[in-house]
Amino acid sequence: MDVTKNSAFWQEWDQVLQWYARPGVSDACIQLQDFCGVDVVVMLHAVYLFKVHQVALDAQQLASAEALVGEWRREVTAPLRALRTIAKTGFVGIPADMREQAREKIKAAELAAELGAFAALCVVSPKLDICSGSEQDGKELLQRVLQLYAVSGLPEARHKASIQKATKLLRGSGHAPLQSGSRSPSRQ
Repeated sequence: MDVTKNSAFWQEWDQVLQWYARPGVSDACIQLQDFCGVDVVVMLHAVYLFKVHQVALDAQQLASAEALVGEWRREVTAPLRALRTIAKTGFVGIPADMREQAREKIKAAELAAELGAFAALCVVSPKLDICSGSEQDGKELLQRVLQLYAVSGLPEARHKASIQKATKLLRGSGHAPLQSGSRSPSRQ
């Protein structure tokens, strides 16, 4: 099944990109990714399901989503992200405009890889055995995502600070993705 031919897929992707572009959200997602190991694609897909469809994925469903796209992230998306990050600084001998052109192409490939993971999640989400989530489920959804990606060995204070900041930004003040019922990623 080619989910990318489905207009609902593109609506979901566009919605997620809009959330990601909101002030502070991309920074919160990057912190969760960098400091807590969270797969932002999995998290934003789960947030979309909750916010738009009032469906709160449970721990097992989140683990299944991770199992579906985890290897792709580790073998494709993460190496592209690392290349993009490396190309941002250094390499003094390479002209800045040429370095930036290469970096933009890597960034486009990284976004395409994230889109591929998102498409895989969209294919399986209609098949999930799910029921509507409550407001309490929405409050707990981010915590379940964080528990899925819990990283041992992280300094406790750093881990807690990242989670608190990200949670605050993602929950927001009425405009963030974790508020059920309202309808509302570029990279650095």
